[in-house]
This record gives sequence, C-alpha cells and structure tokens, in this order.
Amino acid sequence: MRLRLAALLPTLVGLVALLALGSTGFGALSLRQASESLDRVSHEALEPMVHLKALSDAYAVSVVDASHKVRNGGFTWEEGAQALADATGIIDRAWRAVSTMELSPASAGPMADARTRIAAAQRLLADVTIIVRDRDAARLDSLVRERLYPAIDPLTESIGLLLDAQIASSGTLVTAALAEARDDVWVAVALLAAMLALLVGVATIIVLRVTRPITQVTNATRMLAAGRLDATIPHGARADEVGELARAVIVFQGGLQEAEAARTAQAEARTRAEADRAAALQDMAEKVEAETGQAVDLVATQMAAIARDTLAMADTANLVSTESGAVRQAAGEAQANVQTVAAATEELGASIREIVVQVTNTANATRKAATRGQEGRASIEALSREVERIGGVARLIADIAGQTNLLALNATIEAARAGDAGKGFAVVANEVKTLAAQTAKATEDIARQVEEVTRATESTVSVVTEMADAVAEVNGAAGAIAAAMEEQGAATQEIARAIGLASQAAGSVNDGIARVAGQVADTGIRAVQLREGAAAASDAVGGLRGKLVKVVRQSAPEVDRRSAPRFPADMPAQLRLPNGAIRTVTVIDLSLTGCALDAGATLPPVGSTVALQLAQPGTGFSGQALVVGAEGRLRLCFMSLDEAQRAALARIIAIVAAKQAA
Repeated sequence: MRLRLAALLPTLVGLVALLALGSTGFGALSLRQASESLDRVSHEALEPMVHLKALSDAYAVSVVDASHKVRNGGFTWEEGAQALADATGIIDRAWRAVSTMELSPASAGPMADARTRIAAAQRLLADVTIIVRDRDAARLDSLVRERLYPAIDPLTESIGLLLDAQIASSGTLVTAALAEARDDVWVAVALLAAMLALLVGVATIIVLRVTRPITQVTNATRMLAAGRLDATIPHGARADEVGELARAVIVFQGGLQEAEAARTAQAEARTRAEADRAAALQDMAEKVEAETGQAVDLVATQMAAIARDTLAMADTANLVSTESGAVRQAAGEAQANVQTVAAATEELGASIREIVVQVTNTANATRKAATRGQEGRASIEALSREVERIGGVARLIADIAGQTNLLALNATIEAARAGDAGKGFAVVANEVKTLAAQTAKATEDIARQVEEVTRATESTVSVVTEMADAVAEVNGAAGAIAAAMEEQGAATQEIARAIGLASQAAGSVNDGIARVAGQVADTGIRAVQLREGAAAASDAVGGLRGKLVKVVRQSAPEVDRRSAPRFPADMPAQLRLPNGAIRTVTVIDLSLTGCALDAGATLPPVGSTVALQLAQPGTGFSGQALVVGAEGRLRLCFMSLDEAQRAALARIIAIVAAKQAA
C-alpha cells in the first residue's frame, strides 16, 4: 500500500531538512575550527612577524638613515630629531609587543640573543638622539663611523633569525589548518553528495508520483477544455490524492459529455429554429416585396392608363377647341351671309313693291314696259342668283349643324369617359347638341323657303320673258301680275322672317360654340392637372415601394441583402452617363459595394453602366458601376473593384463617417 501524498511529501521534506541541517551544522563547526586555526596563525606567527619586521626596519632603516642624512646634510637637525623620535616610538611599541607574545619554541634562542643585543642598540639610539638634539656634528660623525653598525647589525641579525623561526612555525600552523580544512571538505562533500542523492530521490519520487501524474491529468483536463470529451483520464485507480483528482476529472468529463450532448441538441434545435425563422422571414420579405411590387405595378399601370386617357382627353379637348373655333368662325360667316341675304330680301321686297306700283301704272307707261321688262328680267336673274346663294348658305349651315352635332356627340362620349370630372363638359355638350338640332331645323326651313323663292323666281322669269315678248298683253295681264306681285311680297316677307330666325340661330350657335370652347379649355387644363397628379402619384407609389422593401429588408439580419454598411453622405460627384455626357450629382449614401445618388430628373435606365468619380482631401476614387434602381434616386452597384480602388473607397468612407460622427 502506497503512502498518500499528504504523508509522503512531508516525510521527504523532513529528510531533506534534517540532512540540510546536519550539513549546515557541520559547515558551521568547520568554519569555526578554520577560524580558530587562522586566529592561532595570526596570533602566534603573523603578529610577531609584523612587530619584528617593524622593529628591524626602525633600527636598520629609520635610525641608520636619519643618522646618515643628518650627518650628510640631507636632513636638518629638526628633521633628524623628528625622525629619531618616530623611530623610538615604533621601537618601543614593537619590542613591548614582541616581549609579551607567546612565540614558538624554535624562537627561544634567537629571542634571548635579541634581548641581549637590544640593550646596546637602545643605548646607541639614546646617544644619537642627544647628539642630534645638541647638534653636535663631530660626535655624530664619530658615532656613525665607530658605534652605529656594530650596535645595530647584531640586533637585526637576531631579529632575522626570529623571523625565520616564526615563518617556520606559521608554516606548521598553516599546514595543520589545511589538513583540518581538507578533512572538513571531504566530510562536506560526503554530506553534499548524500543530500544531492536524497534530493534526486525526492525529485524522482515527486516526478513519478506527483508531477508526472498531475501533468498527465492536467493534459487530459486541457483536452477536455479544448472540447475533446473522449480523452482518456489516467490514474483513476490510484488510492492517493492524484487518484481522487483523476476520478473527479472523470466525473467532470461525464458531466461535460452530458452537457455537450444537451448543448449539441440545443444547438441543432436552435439552428433549425434559426433556419426556419430565416426562411420564414425570407419568404415573408419576398412575399411582401412581390405583392408590393405587383400592387405598385398595378397602380403604376392604372396611373399610366389614366395618364394616357387624360392625354387623349386633352388632345380631344384641344381638337374640340380647334374645331369649335372653326365652327365659331363658320357660324360668324353664316350669320354675316344671313344678314346679307336679309338685306337682299329687303331689297327684293322693295323691288316687288315698286313692281306693283309700276304694274298699276302700266297702262300709263306701256312704252316703258319693254325697257322696264328688261330691267326686271335682269333683277329677277340677280334675285335668282341671290336665292341660289341663300340655298348654298343654308346647305353650309346644315353641314355645320351636322358637324357640330357630331362634335357634341364625341364630347358627350369623352365626358362620360372622364367620369365626375367631365360632368360640366357633358352639360355644355348637350347644350351644343340642342343648338345644333335647332340650327338644323332652321336650316331646313330656310331651304324650304329658298326652294319656294326659287320656284317663284322661275315663274317670275317666265312672266318677265312673256312681258318682254308681248308688251301688248301687259294691260290685260296687269291684274295677274299685281296678284303675283302680292304673293311674291308675302313670300319675300316670309323669306325675310326666316332669314332673321336663321341669323338669330347662327348667333346662338356662335355663343354656344364660344361657351363650348371655354369649357373645352377648362377640360384641357384639368386633364393636364390630372396627368401631372397621376405622374406624381405613380412616383409616390414607387417611392413607397422602395421604402417598404427597404424597411422589410432591414427589419432583420436574415433578410438584409446588404453586404456592407451604408453611411449617409452629402458630397458632390461626377457621373459619366452611357452617352458620354458628364453630370454633377450628389451622393446621398455610400458603402463599399454601392451608393445612392440624387442625379436630377432624367435618370439612366436600369441595367446600364456608368462611371463615378469621388474626391476628398488627400484621396480620390474612380470606378465603373451598374444602375440597379432609378426610382426617385439613382442606385448604383460598383463593378469589379481592385485593391487600390477598394482602399481609396474605404478612405473616403472613413472620412465621411468621421464627418458624420463630428
């Protein structure tokens, strides 16, 4: 049975800690021994050597050098006295230290010699000091030559022997210290090797039982986190903490698998719901767009039919107006002709009355009968021509009346087609029809009277001819002529009355035609207004269709066919039309795939290709575009843009968006 990690790891850490504590204690003890060895070397060897070297230098260098320099003039007396005083202080301190130190056994002989010889050296130093203080050059010279070296050289020799003995003693101490240090180093190395072996064992145990299993479980957990729910979780059978962790991860894996299965089912259901929703929205958008398009197309067709009918009505009104003018002019001419006929008839009545008077006086003027007969014959022929002319005028009036009746009938039909807007015109057309009927009736009366006048005129011509042929029978036929003249007078009066009625009818026709012309002009104006209203309604319905389709297409992302966002813009641009003409337009909105323009009234047809140029500070765009809509505004779709064109367009859109944000 393996230990649990909670017990194994503290045990291993305790072993490492104990070994480290032992190594540390041994190291501290070794350092203490080394420190004691160094102190002994320093106290027993190095410090005596330092004081001996100072003592030797003070006598051999300072005293000897000061004596020679004062003797030779290299030092003044004051400098020499100061140098000797300094050397005396050094000698006293060094000798006291050496005298009190524990020296090595090998230094006992040289130390005894030094004690004997230092007395002579100290006496020499005292004498030199007194001589320099007294500034006695002769005594100084004698001392240097006779006493200086014999007193100092033996002392320095003894000091050298002491140094050699101390050096040998310090070497022995150092050798012993080094031997102890080597022993300590080997022990430390052994402890270090044991600690390293323990650390390696601990590390191996940790790696094999902790790190590697935890790493494997961690990798398996990462695989689960990455979505690989079928990954194998190791160490699930272990009885320690790693096994518990592995079993917990296995339980977590099962939960993840169940959650993934539920999430997959939910995702599939959501995908189906989104697809159904998108399909429903797409179907709704297409149905709304199709039905809206059909309704708008039907309205546009009806508006176009109304516009065509209105245009036809306006043309008819113009034609009626033109014809009414012609009829009015003809009626005026007819009225003038009728007035002329009336004047001629009046003249005829006067002539007939004159003929009656002449017939009464025929008996008294027989000789003048022949002449008057010829004049009467000429007058009657003229009368016949006038009567014939009256007949032509009557026929002209009849023709005008018939044409007016036809025009009134056409006007009534057009008024019926126009509906409520043509009711007033229908009333006028009925009045014109009535006047045309009255004119036709009056014309028939005139024709009948003209026929009677014609027959009477023919009879008169025969009578006058007979008068010319047989003047002699004038008196006998005077009564018959008088009766005939009375009948002719009555007929002439009837003709005058009929001509008056015809003149009144022609005036009525003229006034009616004038009213018809006015009503026709009003009808033409209303037809133009109706056509403009129909065009405006057609444009409004087309705009409504575009806005409705836009609202439906933008109501949800599933039915929005825009592949790039649009940005509102208000910037000028140059548009090259298919015919090569260049027009300045205003960009309303802009995207990476197309734009909308305010291009004026005349727009290029859908499906045509145009060229668009945009300019902004520091950049510009030029490219081909396809016209995809021309309902109120011109909608373009860019064609085959390269990378440079797309980059330029993106910079312009960024500038436009920045202006809108500001």
